[in-house]
Amino acid sequence: MMRLAATLAADGSASIAVATVDHGLRTGARREAEAAGYAARELGLAHEILDWSGAKPSSGLQAAARGARYGLLVRQAQRVGAEAILTAHTADDQAETLLMRLARGSGPRGLSAMAKTSLIAAGASAPVSLLRPLLGVRRAALRDFLAAAKAAYIDDPSNEDLSFERVRVRKMLAGFEASGALTVEALTETADQMRAAATRIEEIEIDRFSALGGAFDAWGGASLAAAGPSDAALVARLLAAVAGEGYAPAPPRAAQALEAAHSARAATLGGVIIARRGDRLTFTREPAAVLGREGVVALRPVTIAPAERALYDGRFIVQNPFDLPAVLRPLNREEASAFGDQAEGGPALEIGGEIVAIPGESEAFAPLAAERFYLRVNRFP
Repeated sequence: MMRLAATLAADGSASIAVATVDHGLRTGARREAEAAGYAARELGLAHEILDWSGAKPSSGLQAAARGARYGLLVRQAQRVGAEAILTAHTADDQAETLLMRLARGSGPRGLSAMAKTSLIAAGASAPVSLLRPLLGVRRAALRDFLAAAKAAYIDDPSNEDLSFERVRVRKMLAGFEASGALTVEALTETADQMRAAATRIEEIEIDRFSALGGAFDAWGGASLAAAGPSDAALVARLLAAVAGEGYAPAPPRAAQALEAAHSARAATLGGVIIARRGDRLTFTREPAAVLGREGVVALRPVTIAPAERALYDGRFIVQNPFDLPAVLRPLNREEASAFGDQAEGGPALEIGGEIVAIPGESEAFAPLAAERFYLRVNRFP
């Protein structure tokens, strides 16, 4: 990817900077990152190594590393003024992703695997474009390209570690191709077709949201006219938007929660409460998911300097509009009672022990539910 992008820099059609993330997970990773920097400088490109510091999780390591990697890359893009991040994911990567999603019983959106273009952000940053221009190119073709250019490259040793799901799927796919049972090209074509189907479904969902009088509120929630069983996918999408989570629950689970809300007037799924109020359904963040409960750590207060911004619960970008540092924290039940049911667990700014700003009464709070619903921006920590 770096060598291909260098041609854009050479003819002046784009400004290119290179970054390598050192996850600090294995011996030799630093040397490899430094080798990438040397290759970049040979091509006349600026290069930086970005370190994933701090404690690493004992489980879900690859997912955590992915989140950290994109968070670091977005922040680097902001620092250098880049409009987009380019990655070298290949057709092989796309086929592997589809198979992993298939094993989880994913629907059209999941089976569309990786998008060629998407929007990502880190913390309270503005979104940047994530581009994957090589999704139609085989991994072997890139190696051939490098060999023809007499360019050295490094194979990540973790690509042979069978403790990782992707590596096991890669070995399985190689066996399928060798036997003629399945090809990468067929899988990437399926991913393209699934993405077209998912895009059309999302357009229908947006139209349906509008037809049901759907709206987002200042407290990061949503409401719409009472939906029916056929709206399960829309409900799942709203749940993810209001929760600030990365993934929507499966439509069958959303349908069950919807049925429970209609029969019992309220149901909880994915950290969101669905409640029936008259002829409308409301979607609000579950207070316990923010204030804490068994197995869930309460959101910790953070201090924001004047004019600085912070991400709150994945659901708000909060900017301190005051001349003094302010504490960003959730409202407890007693405090929230003055502002309505939806306020419990919602954000507030406090100075000197006094609440000085809340959503709906201050422009300091920008809820992100609509951004997640319409644009599907993926925000990393």
